[in-house]
Amino acid sequence: IAGLECGIDMQQEYICKGNTEVEGIAVGCMAGPEGGHGRVDMEKAMAVSCNCYFAELGEKIGYHKIIGVASKMGFGRKTMNDFPEEIEGNLPRIEKLGPWDTSNLSIGQGELLVTPLQICQMTAAVANGGYLVMPKVILNDSVEKTKVVDNDNILRLRKCMKEVMISGTAKGEWILDVYGKTGTAEVGSYGEGINVCWFTGYCRQDDKNYVITVMVDKGTSGTKDALPVFRSIVDFLGKN
Repeated sequence: IAGLECGIDMQQEYICKGNTEVEGIAVGCMAGPEGGHGRVDMEKAMAVSCNCYFAELGEKIGYHKIIGVASKMGFGRKTMNDFPEEIEGNLPRIEKLGPWDTSNLSIGQGELLVTPLQICQMTAAVANGGYLVMPKVILNDSVEKTKVVDNDNILRLRKCMKEVMISGTAKGEWILDVYGKTGTAEVGSYGEGINVCWFTGYCRQDDKNYVITVMVDKGTSGTKDALPVFRSIVDFLGKN
């Protein structure tokens, strides 16, 4: 979203060789093929989850812009007023960051910590046309919402998330119209090699959007561990 708001062209390409260096910090596409993903634009990078592309994108737009958009999307604060047990995650203060944080912020690593509910809220904004909606434990008609992404960029994001399901890390046969994104975050406090695995997305059925976010603690990858849970929920919705 930050890149699109800065006017980055979705068709602008980057050649991924499997690793890159941004502001002195090395970044690799650990799940990519040997030699990298090759020539990718934004849509392809989203589909194959290319760390190098997004790290380079982050360098172009700057960490200040990324933090600003992350705050607008609800990171670093609770999503509900009436649920005191909810935690806030962590959105680093801009004055404590420097250019060396750019690559980690660009791929959701480093000091950035988010909850499944925050990710679900952000994904819902893509599904509903760009509005950040305050969720409720019990659904009612009086939903508070704020426009956070313009319509053109929402359409671009949806195109990227659709490609994930068609040719990327979540490709396969789907019984509903689905959009999504895999994610894998390393957790240093658990020790080397421990991952928190994610899948977030939404499906359309009977003119309604169902937003689903899955987090698997101590897994292998978003594709292997979180995606099957997402698929089972989509299949349930599609058959009922």
